[in-house]
Amino acid sequence: MGEVARSIDKPPATILSYLQYHGGIRPRKRVRTSVALTFGEREKISRGLSAGCSIRSIARRLERHISTVSRETKRNGGIRRHRALMADKQAWKLSKNPKPSRFASNIKLKGIVSYKLTESWSPDQI
Repeated sequence: MGEVARSIDKPPATILSYLQYHGGIRPRKRVRTSVALTFGEREKISRGLSAGCSIRSIARRLERHISTVSRETKRNGGIRRHRALMADKQAWKLSKNPKPSRFASNIKLKGIVSYKLTESWSPDQI
């Protein structure tokens, strides 16, 4: 924020109050990690289970470790009840990113940081 304030020759408090008034800064778009199971892989697991395939053979087809497929199955209803759509929704729900920042969830911290910024403290000093 200090960099923005310097570039437009305004105090940091002005930038902060402007951002607060207009809803803050939009969080980054959520993206899965490259190691997470995709919806397509979950669908293949679900179809394989309903066809009576073993977890080992499903894992081999997906080129995934057996424990990955086993955990996915157990986490989402077991061999008889695993459904790809529900499993995918649950994975998004339980994913850790983006987790709320301490600043967003801690009102006391937010107040302290806001006050320090209005007093022209740098982020390093806070």
